[in-house]
Amino acid sequence: MSRNMRLWLHGLGAAFIGGAATSLATVLVDSEKFNIDTLLGLQHLAFVAMVAGIVSAAGYLKQSPLPPVEDSRTAGSKLAALLVASLLLGSFGLAGCNDFERKTFQTLSASKALIDQAQIDYETGTIPHTQTSYDAINKAKDAQTAAVRAFQTYEAAKLSVNQNTDLTVQVAALNSALFSLGPAVAGVKHIYLGEQ
Repeated sequence: MSRNMRLWLHGLGAAFIGGAATSLATVLVDSEKFNIDTLLGLQHLAFVAMVAGIVSAAGYLKQSPLPPVEDSRTAGSKLAALLVASLLLGSFGLAGCNDFERKTFQTLSASKALIDQAQIDYETGTIPHTQTSYDAINKAKDAQTAAVRAFQTYEAAKLSVNQNTDLTVQVAALNSALFSLGPAVAGVKHIYLGEQ
């Protein structure tokens, strides 16, 4: 397997695992609904982790749909097609989400994919090791984490036992976090454009 293929698969795997791992914080947010001591709680947690991982991996594939071409174009294309097909099948789990939730998932997965790729590029030297690059990537990571936590809080409130819960506060906090994420992601994009 070529080095480019290994790096691409590593990035895809990291995006999926990162998305799934981030969703595990739902145990802290709503330990009643996502109680790991019960089978139903584990099922809820597994579903949220799988959906978050799929969305994150789809964001990575949006940015890097195929590994960089080296020698084995056919193998890479077949593997990418297989991965895209499996992600599309997995995305049917998002059918129960409303438009606001789908757009938030898409925003968070796309920003995570960009930030993860920037981290990889920084570590491999593709992005210059400057204080500006370092600060921009870490600021974007912090903003991403805050936005994901706000989304998890919103989801936990939505799934709470009391179905009459007013989500106004959670929606406002999530919108605020997403608003802060925009400039942080733009800072990472500026690194790629050489506008340090």
